[in-house]
Amino acid sequence: MERKVLYLVSVLVVSAGNLALAQAPIHPGSWDASWRGLTFGANREEVLKVLEQRIRDRYAALLRRTLDIRERDRLTREMQREIEEVQASRVVFPEGESTWSVSILKEDYEPGQEMILVREGPARYYMLFHEGALYKWIALPEDPSRDAAMASLQQVFGSPAEVQRHWDDTVIFARWKDAGPLCASLQDYTREFQTVLVRFAQKDLEERFRTARSQRKAPALNPLIEAAKAPPEATDANGDQAEKPGRKKSPPGKKKGP
Repeated sequence: MERKVLYLVSVLVVSAGNLALAQAPIHPGSWDASWRGLTFGANREEVLKVLEQRIRDRYAALLRRTLDIRERDRLTREMQREIEEVQASRVVFPEGESTWSVSILKEDYEPGQEMILVREGPARYYMLFHEGALYKWIALPEDPSRDAAMASLQQVFGSPAEVQRHWDDTVIFARWKDAGPLCASLQDYTREFQTVLVRFAQKDLEERFRTARSQRKAPALNPLIEAAKAPPEATDANGDQAEKPGRKKSPPGKKKGP
């Protein structure tokens, strides 16, 4: 009896732990704890403070591992260089076609929006601002594997609410939502860019811009194609056009035209 009780308690603890993982609030910090300080809706200066602190924390860990004066000096210079690079990073997306139109961010920005780009080794992070406020965070993970990214997101947020698959049943898009203001998604770009894209964004703005982009992409009606779709006018046995209601038929034996 005592063993059964212990087993039941163990099952409940494991189940509760899995449930807690699945119910983690959708935020980059839930997926990667180093981003817990990021606030959506923050302005550029507030985001830059978070980014600078991330750099300092990362290099502080490296500095603690060495007592070599020259190595510590090199790491300090690298840290300062990264901080200056992030502070200077400012992309304003242009109207019309540009290099961004064919980049991995081609589905993720609107003209006039601004962005900060962060490089951390092979990983890339993009912070997009709408009307001066952070509304989207995008990562190209250090591990570009679709399966690795999908597994890590599912481990934290559970099963996605929306999934799109390729013809071979591989997941090419997945989206997670909860009661909070953010949504998360995984986009497979391994065929085009040999990596995946993980994004977190404000749900209302993401849906608004997603709908606007799909409407802009809708093909315009070509009048020549539409005219070609119209059924041909019926003809009689002699090849003449059949009489239509309200149309006077030419007298027999009388030719049309000059």
